[in-house]
Amino acid sequence: MIFVGVDPSSKYVGISVIEVDDVDYTIKNIEVSLLDLTLRRNNTRQDDVTWRLFDLKNRFRTLLENHDVDVLVLEAGYIDTRKPAAYAPLAQSTMLMRHLAMELDVNFELYMITPNEAKKTIGLKKIKERPEMTSKDLVLHYIQLSEELKDLMDYETKTEHEVDAVIIAYKKILDYRSKHVRTDKQTK
Repeated sequence: MIFVGVDPSSKYVGISVIEVDDVDYTIKNIEVSLLDLTLRRNNTRQDDVTWRLFDLKNRFRTLLENHDVDVLVLEAGYIDTRKPAAYAPLAQSTMLMRHLAMELDVNFELYMITPNEAKKTIGLKKIKERPEMTSKDLVLHYIQLSEELKDLMDYETKTEHEVDAVIIAYKKILDYRSKHVRTDKQTK
């Protein structure tokens, strides 16, 4: 099974493609990438929202065409009172990806996970619990405590968007595992 996690923003989009075992939902492979939507048109910076969304749509189309996606998990739009303008790119990116999925008529399940839900999956209760650490450093600290996630890749070399894309997908993998593996054991 292929789970894709997406952490969208106005300029960068973190993508994780996680392959899991079809029976027990253990992770077999992780690939992550960062889409930089700022350098386009002869390598000049583009602040045009329409251009960035067009670029995102083309790149996301390629991702869906190159992977047999079973589950797509997007970070849900939320309003951060410190950065309320960040909501618009999340909502725009999410709607664009949902419409593209319908346009391509791909058959996968689509979920939206809030950042807090994803972070709780790795044991992180509040991003402010250790104010001396950045958000990414705190998430990395908790990933290192996860027996399953800690050795799958070098998270230190990844951006915050890439790391968040992993834990967004991981949340749904754990949901599947608890539902399906328990059901399989009950039927034996």
